[in-house]
Amino acid sequence: MTERRDWLLAQMGIDQYRLRRPEVLHGEVAIAIKPTTQLVIVGLQRDEIHHPFIRDVLQSLLLESAYVLYLTVEQLPLLPHPLSCLLWFVGYEPQQHYAARQFHSPSFATLLHSAEAKRTLWQQLCNDDDNFPTSAR
Repeated sequence: MTERRDWLLAQMGIDQYRLRRPEVLHGEVAIAIKPTTQLVIVGLQRDEIHHPFIRDVLQSLLLESAYVLYLTVEQLPLLPHPLSCLLWFVGYEPQQHYAARQFHSPSFATLLHSAEAKRTLWQQLCNDDDNFPTSAR
């Protein structure tokens, strides 16, 4: 039946369009998080992801970038619940809990220029220290 309909529409000169992501219309979109993901960072801009400060934070946590997922604030509703890895909000204070282990920090620009913001971030990371890899320690 579909082939006949497609043929008839083609004969009438009607173009057919296919949705690239039809699941969006069904409301069943979720971000797939790999089982190896250990940290989700929400709120960084594209150019900030590769900044040496972020690399230093990941290195201090003994995490490689392959185990980190970067999301925008707009993607938050697409996170699966409950999230089993650590969640870090940069420049955004969440109104709800998305994960059992989550923390937030000021904006990236503030982090770069404020020793107090860095100290607070470090304290939060140290409080969650038991939940990171220990193979290299």
